[in-house]
Amino acid sequence: MNKISDQVFADFLTNKPLYYKIKAVEDLKVFDNTAYVDVFGFKNKPFRFLCPEEQTDQTFKTDLIESAYPRLSMLTMSNADELPYSFDAKTGRLDLKVHVQGVCQSCKAKIDFLIRSTSDKE
Repeated sequence: MNKISDQVFADFLTNKPLYYKIKAVEDLKVFDNTAYVDVFGFKNKPFRFLCPEEQTDQTFKTDLIESAYPRLSMLTMSNADELPYSFDAKTGRLDLKVHVQGVCQSCKAKIDFLIRSTSDKE
């Protein structure tokens, strides 16, 4: 399995226009919580961004908004025979919308991102 680096993901968050597509994972064979196919794959990703409070470039880290995922602890697959929670039965593909917050590591200011992660094959 090949996946984008944290640096490429950071560039995606900070420099790409709205609705920009990027291939995050190629040849997905197993579910890996750092593979951008599950909400946990979007946690703790570092990036640099203009802090809205300090008005300087600061280091941010991604975090999930717990209230957006009330059953966050139940989102992991409980056994290998179950389909992942992001599986769309109509299309036969993964389709996950993730509300990610960037948290300034200096002052704790927050910025929001809505990311859609989909598979390009069934």
